[in-house]
Amino acid sequence: MLNPSNIYDADHAAINESLAGQTIPPSASNIKFLTAKVAAAEARAIEKPFELGCLNGLGDGIDDGDMPFLTSETIPPNAANKPKPSSEVDRAIALKLEAMEAEKIQRDAAANQPKTHGSHNATLDDDRHYCSVDLLTHVDDRHLLKQLCLSISQATHLPSSTVFLNGLGAFSSMATRAWRVNYQHSGTVPIGLYVATEQPSGAAKSRCLNTFLQPFQKAHRKHIPTCLELIKNLGDSDDDKEEKERLNEVLNVTFVATNSTPEALDESLHTTNGFFSAVSSEQGLFNSLLGLSYGDGKANNNDLLLNAFNGDYVATMRKGRVGYRGFVGGGVTLFAQNGSVETILNQSNGTGLSERFLMLAERHNLGSRDWTKPQHIDDWCVNEYAKICEPLASEVFMNPTDYNDLPALTIDDDGWRLIHNFRNKIEPDLKDGGKFSHISLRGAAGKVDIQIMKIAANLHLLKGINPTPKIIKNDLVKAAILIVSDLLEAHLDMLKDKGVAGDKAEWQAVIKYLSGKKGVTMREATNSLNRTSPFKTMTGSRFAAAKSAIIEMTEQGVLKLSNGLYFIA
Repeated sequence: MLNPSNIYDADHAAINESLAGQTIPPSASNIKFLTAKVAAAEARAIEKPFELGCLNGLGDGIDDGDMPFLTSETIPPNAANKPKPSSEVDRAIALKLEAMEAEKIQRDAAANQPKTHGSHNATLDDDRHYCSVDLLTHVDDRHLLKQLCLSISQATHLPSSTVFLNGLGAFSSMATRAWRVNYQHSGTVPIGLYVATEQPSGAAKSRCLNTFLQPFQKAHRKHIPTCLELIKNLGDSDDDKEEKERLNEVLNVTFVATNSTPEALDESLHTTNGFFSAVSSEQGLFNSLLGLSYGDGKANNNDLLLNAFNGDYVATMRKGRVGYRGFVGGGVTLFAQNGSVETILNQSNGTGLSERFLMLAERHNLGSRDWTKPQHIDDWCVNEYAKICEPLASEVFMNPTDYNDLPALTIDDDGWRLIHNFRNKIEPDLKDGGKFSHISLRGAAGKVDIQIMKIAANLHLLKGINPTPKIIKNDLVKAAILIVSDLLEAHLDMLKDKGVAGDKAEWQAVIKYLSGKKGVTMREATNSLNRTSPFKTMTGSRFAAAKSAIIEMTEQGVLKLSNGLYFIA
């Protein structure tokens, strides 16, 4: 593992010179050319590592007409003799998104090729169940969290993006008690993230999460003797009694819950100033936090999770105990076994809970791990991470602060222009029938600005800067945009892969409906299908979607049409 002090910036001039006058072809029209251009630029930087994820300096080769996501007018020029941010930031994001889109088109095209194992239909036999992302490519190689995550990934054989997302989530669940982030014009949001990832049993999930939580746990244990000594030395005055009560609350608080019901979290808000942290690698937290432990017929209580994401004000009344009044914030990291993502989607019940989660299900490495390779997590990374976490934890434990009294991080106007232009790029996909029109995706896409703010804020705090400036640099905003873009695409892929949305889900619903029937008319079929998943969660015409699926299945020979009746071929 390289120490950041030994890494220096790349010579961007050589890259710019080599790409001068060249033009990137229109979207995905020449995938090989686009991939080769990115690879060539990265290869030239091998001798001098640079911010590969940001690809600074590559923008001069892109045609604004091909990718109107960001243009040269987006951000005003910097001081004289400095390159415009549009060439180093706007176009860099455009190029990266262009490459990502091209790669996705290539993957989808390959997936839709006819199967070679004797199956009769590619759509129904599509057995992809994993996301293919590389979130760390968007983060500077010198960033502490990236180095730590790569080391953990190498030691545990866990996918690096899964490690990264869990690390962000675990850290944010505590950092949200110390910092918040400003909106552009007014208001703030907590920086706590909601993360859900899945890997099978035996994949070293606990070791991964424990690495990120240990500094906080160590700080808490360290202050227990301090609290006891302070309590012992206090007298009987009213002020001393009040301080004793406060210190006893500090001792009794469970700062990181590994298993809790929503009601128990709600009750704990009195002693944490409205904050909660729920982090676990066990299915139990899923079951209790999302209401799966309730008896049949009892509604899930997701109100706390829904309100805490935005730092909303709550005023609860509970039978048998005192409710809580105040602003709430928190972080949730659920790293459990396969099926976790479906659990969140199924338990959301149209409340918007699933759209608040960053979800990822990467392919596991079980069966291909080499245990002769070193499995030690880099000490330098662990120690540097602890230097950030332990002081933060000590302040949070000993002097808990109300949400409205927390210091706030800020994104400057240039950063907000990047965010707004990204939102403009995906906006057309939110219309009925659009790429992100599914109820879960539309809600997630509508919250990309909040997710970008949260991710950028946590990346800022984890850079290792001390004291921490309150302005988040644009390279981190840019990284957060690309990470959110990847995860939004992964969200879409998961809905398709897990049979929640997409052609496969629609076709399976049609086959399930027609099974056992000798034949039905189009009207009968669409009238029934529009009330079943996935059609009932569509934002456009459910009847038209069901009709389209039936027609396509008939054209591909999955269904047959005879005398006006449809049945399974």
